[in-house]
This record gives sequence, C-alpha cells and structure tokens, in this order.
Amino acid sequence: MHPKLVLLLVVTFNCVHCNFILNKLGLAPAIPCIGTLSQKPGSCLAAEVCAQRGQVIDGECLANAGLCCIPVVRCNGVIDGNNTYFANFDFPNATEGNQTICTLTVKKMSGLGIPNVVSIKLEFEVFDIASVSSDSHKCDEDSFTVEGVNARLPTLCGQNKNQHIYIPIDIGNVESFKIKIKLSDSTTIARKWLIRVLQLGEGNPSIAPRGCLQYHSSLEGSIKSFNFDDSNNVGNGNIAGLNYAVCLRQQIGYCQIKVKALSFAMSSVSRKKRTPQSDSQISIPADVYERLMKASAEFNHLYAAGLISMPTLSPATMTSATGEQTSWQLSEVTTSETMTSNENEADSKTSSGSEMIANRCTQKDRISFSSIVEHKIIPVFCGERFAKRVTMKSEPYIVRVENTGKKHGKGFALQYTQTICKNGLYF
Repeated sequence: MHPKLVLLLVVTFNCVHCNFILNKLGLAPAIPCIGTLSQKPGSCLAAEVCAQRGQVIDGECLANAGLCCIPVVRCNGVIDGNNTYFANFDFPNATEGNQTICTLTVKKMSGLGIPNVVSIKLEFEVFDIASVSSDSHKCDEDSFTVEGVNARLPTLCGQNKNQHIYIPIDIGNVESFKIKIKLSDSTTIARKWLIRVLQLGEGNPSIAPRGCLQYHSSLEGSIKSFNFDDSNNVGNGNIAGLNYAVCLRQQIGYCQIKVKALSFAMSSVSRKKRTPQSDSQISIPADVYERLMKASAEFNHLYAAGLISMPTLSPATMTSATGEQTSWQLSEVTTSETMTSNENEADSKTSSGSEMIANRCTQKDRISFSSIVEHKIIPVFCGERFAKRVTMKSEPYIVRVENTGKKHGKGFALQYTQTICKNGLYF
C-alpha cells in the first residue's frame, strides 16, 4: 500500500497532529487564513508546500493547521494595497533572461478610514539580477527603475538582498507609478526577486525624511552600498552614477552614533594630495551646517527648503541630499589646509562646531558624514581608506554616497551602533 494512503487511513482516527501531518504532505484541504502583517487572504500550508507554490509566509494558523501563505503579485500585475509582495514569474525559482521587461503598477491606497499615503517603502527581501557591466560600471544589462514619481531615484542592479528604498509620492499628488525590471538576453544569470511594498500614511514614524533614499532607525545595523557582494573580496560592483543620502534616526535615550567599516573600497585609485584648491571644491558653507544642527523637528523643513548641502565637485555648486543642485556664493566656502595625519587610524568625532572643512578626498567616488568633527574636518572617505571609527553626535545623521567617478571598487559595508547617553555624558 502506498505510504501516503496508509497515513490517510491513520489520520481518519482521533489524531491530535492530523492537520500538521496532512499539511506536511500537501494533502490537507485549503483552510483560509488572514496574513498577520499583510491582512491579505491566504491558505494554511506547510512551509515546504508554501515555498513550492511560490507564496510567502505571513503568520501562523491555529490548531496546528500550518502557516498562513499569501500569494504574490508577479510581472504585469497591480498592487493597490499594503504589505504586498512583488516577485519574478518563476519565484521561488529563478527566471532566465530573454530581453523581458517585468512591470509592476503600484496604486496609492485610498478610501474611508485610510490615512493619506505619502511614501512607499520597498524592501528587497530577495534581489538578484545581472550586475554592472565591466566597461561602464552601470546597469547596462539588467536594471531596476521606478517611473512616474517626482523624485530622482537610482537605477539599480546586481545583488541587493535586504536593501530598501523610500519613494515619496506626496510631491505632485502621485496616484500611481511603475516599477520596471529589465532583463537582458543573457542565460548565464539566475534572476530572482521578492520585493515587499509598504504604503506609509501621514504621521507614520517609519517615513524617511525628505531627501533620504534610505532610512535606518534600529539601535544597530548595517549600511551597504547597492550591489555589494559579501562573498567576493575583490570586485567592482559599486554602481556608477549614484548620488544619494542614507539617514539615521536617533532613538530616545541615545545621543550618538558610532560607525565603523566592515569593508570599504569605493574606487580602485588612491587619494590625491590635498591642496587649498581641492579643499575649496569639497568644503561646505559653515552657516548651512549650523542650521542643520538644530532640533530634529526642523529636519524635514530643512530638506524641503534645500538647506542641506553635501560635498560636490564644483566650488560654486552644492548638492542637496536628493541630488538637486543649489547655487552658493564662493565667499561662503571655508578653505583650509588642516587635515588629520592618519585618517585610517583616527577616530573622527563629530560635534556642533562652526567651521567646517573636508578631509583630503578629492575623488568622485566617496562617502561623507553630515555632522561636524571636533577637529573641524568633515569626514569624507574615498579609495580604500576609512577611519577606525566615526562618531556622530549631532542630528541630523546623514551618510552621503557619491559614485560619479570612473574607476569603481567593490563598495562599502558599514556597521552603526547607537550609544546610550545620560546627563549629557556618552557611554
């Protein structure tokens, strides 16, 4: 007699674990459920069966009935709700490239009792498509783009598991937009993605401040460049042309954030010798940064007003965290020959000083920190050199990423930790 038939005969009797056994075999009747996070209808299944059907687990079912498995939206689909998943055609299996464009339409939620949605967060739970081309270091083969919003968003590709981006839709009253994933005809690359789409209403504390592509609020975590390959010690996956801001939210009871590099290789060239002329190219107006050091309640206002400026290439032009350029007078730029003697070993501490100068990175692939250092040097890092630790003590906490050079490295993996403080003392 077939083993499955024997089990079916057995479970016709009084068996406490009947549902569990049947679910394991994929023979249980479909028991409906509602996902814990998504609040979407699903079916109670075993984890193995859920994966075989290309669905995602969203909570547990009662009475050992299995796990609540939610269907996902695939190519050419439409999402008009919250906590919904977007996956490739063959998920959980990979999809071969055949010059396909996979499109998802995201519609803003609306209706009675639904808060006004102002931001969309995309969480890349799985994201693996072709990497950058070896010549341009851009996403010339496969690419991920967002169309139909009034914001500059990067074109992404490669490996971006556990990354996320925020999409503001309150500018211009965006009612819907499209996500496009273009696949080349290469058959040597296994493409797979599972993207969680979250719609955030006004007042939601998870909404990123204006101008922040990424937003971190946990007490500790990692910040990685897009297409950073953890398994490859040597590579050139740093995507060319990106210019964006990563922001961190200070938690109550914590008053500084320490950052260290787990891996750092922004470009394949070493830094140039610093000169007063190069300083003037990457320095930042002191009065602008003084305004940034005010209470975090002004954070969104400062972004919207274009008062946040970060190092750029032109002494006459500054660039906001969104990439929008704003002109400043040359007289506002402070220049100096001051620099640390050994940046890769120094502990760069940031504070609310009044004079700001960048260190000697003049390369176009670099990261910088918004706060001001005690030694009057804005932490800016390029090449393969990073400080032993960067300690930020003033809000807002912003890490600016610029990849506008020609010789790109692997990228970076940073680890941050928020440190508790008491009575103004740091621990």
